[in-house]
Amino acid sequence: MLVADYIDVLKGTFLFHSLSIGETADILSMDGVTVATFKRGEFLTAFKENCSSLAIVLSGAINVYKPINGGLNFPVTKLNPGNIIGAACMFSKDKSAPNDCIAAFDSKVLMLEERTLLTLFSKYPNMIYDYLSYLTERIRFLSQKMEGFAQNGVYGKLLNYLLKNAINGVIELDMSMVTLSKTLSISRASLYRVLEDMEQSGIISREGRNIYVNAERERADI
Repeated sequence: MLVADYIDVLKGTFLFHSLSIGETADILSMDGVTVATFKRGEFLTAFKENCSSLAIVLSGAINVYKPINGGLNFPVTKLNPGNIIGAACMFSKDKSAPNDCIAAFDSKVLMLEERTLLTLFSKYPNMIYDYLSYLTERIRFLSQKMEGFAQNGVYGKLLNYLLKNAINGVIELDMSMVTLSKTLSISRASLYRVLEDMEQSGIISREGRNIYVNAERERADI
């Protein structure tokens, strides 16, 4: 991947879109700015590990997982070129990473140290506005997601049941769907609908009486 390709990706991000090509190229040579390579399956950050740099995916893809009690890792999202990692850790007293970030393929990532971000904000004030706008949009998005989970009690009940009862990411149902719906105090129709939604979203997959929480399956394939 050439420097020109890096610039094209960076110019498509909220952080660099207001800068010129020359200004963006200059940033790539600054102290505290590095391009790191991560092999498929390699951790970019691990849950609770110190996170002191902002990362921008330049090529490849990064899988994001949320560790959950019981040893399961819940798939959150897949980050593609132009996506940003670590914004929540910047300028925070708590530098611990909130998720596991693992290379889905061989990937290149631009790493911006916090002190370098401060230098850039001082030099390019528009970047401050763009950064704050991004954080505000993320807060609004997460707030809407939380409202959706709170309203969708069926989804929450089923997800909680799956996460608590999965062994190595697998649940072998020893009951009928009728019994499961009664156990969760939801209707059969609602249970089938939410199971189908989860399957279409890739959260679970089903084979016979087995339900797989796909975080563990994806980790096994890496």
